[in-house]
Amino acid sequence: MKQPKWITHLLEQGRVAHSQVTSAAATRLLDELISLDIVRIQTHRSRRRVVLQEATQFQRWVSLKFPLPQTPPTQQVGRSRNIALRGASKSGPATHTIQPLLLKWFDPNPNCLWAKQSLKQGLVGFTSDKINTLNAPRCWHLLTVENWESFYSLTYPKIKTVIVAVYLGGNVSEVVLQALKQIKPSPLTALHFGDYDWAGLAIFQRLQAVFPAAKLYIPLQIEALFQGYGQRNLVEKQFATANLDLTNPACRPIIDLIRQYNAGLEQEIVPQPTEADFVKRH
Repeated sequence: MKQPKWITHLLEQGRVAHSQVTSAAATRLLDELISLDIVRIQTHRSRRRVVLQEATQFQRWVSLKFPLPQTPPTQQVGRSRNIALRGASKSGPATHTIQPLLLKWFDPNPNCLWAKQSLKQGLVGFTSDKINTLNAPRCWHLLTVENWESFYSLTYPKIKTVIVAVYLGGNVSEVVLQALKQIKPSPLTALHFGDYDWAGLAIFQRLQAVFPAAKLYIPLQIEALFQGYGQRNLVEKQFATANLDLTNPACRPIIDLIRQYNAGLEQEIVPQPTEADFVKRH
């Protein structure tokens, strides 16, 4: 589906004359944007304009409604591809073909190189194209962590199995997700620890698309934490995005709590997963 000109103008300028929304299809798109609180109608005397309110949400909505072609007409990749297709290096879904990947390695073997470096330096860094040098053991567990504070504070001082914690940095790039998929052998389990709101669930489901057996970390005291620390502002400006599966069984307990308390929960208030959380999910 070709992106309408009025959508492009709204994306670039933040506003567009209402008179450009002429067709029935355009009106349906505008009604959807208004219902999601992404745009509003501004009236000045006899003139009406469509004004953008949520730029980030609008960019996400546009990328879902009008995805880039699978086979571009040029050979460029990453930012050069975006310039060729959109005229700007940062306007497409892929900006850098190589991304940084930060992890913390916890190992019962104190002589493990990556564990020693994690302890000494705080973390281990790779670029996504070098992840094949990781040399994962036969049995290990993957823990993905959405936010920096929770990632930084992770500690497993007396561990009996290998846990590799990867920092996703919020809305993780597809490059990093695909790099994780390249690690061989694959992890015994993949557990996601992130924010308990619509955006956090969307990140988990993207991870689940790469690791179908991935689980969402849900501690036993999660409802008490929602009661005591849930924040309405975490979800009031979010919406259940078009690519979020609200019937996903792994997400249902959190979806029910978000709706029950009309609130989200920041992961920093939630205790980190224990080693037992990986074992019992295997």
